[in-house]
Amino acid sequence: MIYVVSGYMRTGTSMMMQALTAGGLKAVFEETRNDIVTARYSDKHYHPNQQGIYELHLRTMLKLFQEPALIEGKLVKCLSGGIVHLGAWKWKLVFMERSYEEIRQSCLAFFGGANQVGTEDDFKKRMKFAQDLMDVRSDMEWIKLQYRDVVANPRKTFQLLKDQGWPIDVSKAAEIPRKSKVRYRFENLQVGIV
Repeated sequence: MIYVVSGYMRTGTSMMMQALTAGGLKAVFEETRNDIVTARYSDKHYHPNQQGIYELHLRTMLKLFQEPALIEGKLVKCLSGGIVHLGAWKWKLVFMERSYEEIRQSCLAFFGGANQVGTEDDFKKRMKFAQDLMDVRSDMEWIKLQYRDVVANPRKTFQLLKDQGWPIDVSKAAEIPRKSKVRYRFENLQVGIV
């Protein structure tokens, strides 16, 4: 079994990686990805992921996903566009979702005003495509989680994962998500702002 955190960027995938790692899973990622993101997208006013992004370089990710025995029993992050590259194996996957507007505005801050998300209709089509890919795989068990729900009730979230076979310490994982760290809440946003 290999454990995967997926979803679109800015949906809480890094937070989920940090929580599952705190809960006892061994994450496979490259620290140099954190360094690149910090150098490119952070300044004195904004840091997109202070705890790290828990990602692999594309070349490493593709190699490991085609030779999954190398990461047996480990936790990896694979954003929604990478699901197509997961080779035949046994996968347990958490798919993170978040409000389109929260994602869009978080991406605007992350990428210095560039719209990386596209229109809401295009975004929804890409997410449906990723979920359809997961649905047809007999070697994958997956669960969809809402970022807002994870932050609001982390203990319930991680107990649900534990009940579904994720080998984690619920209490330790639940210590990571914090409402105070959420910077983009729909109810506080001006919809459509650029």
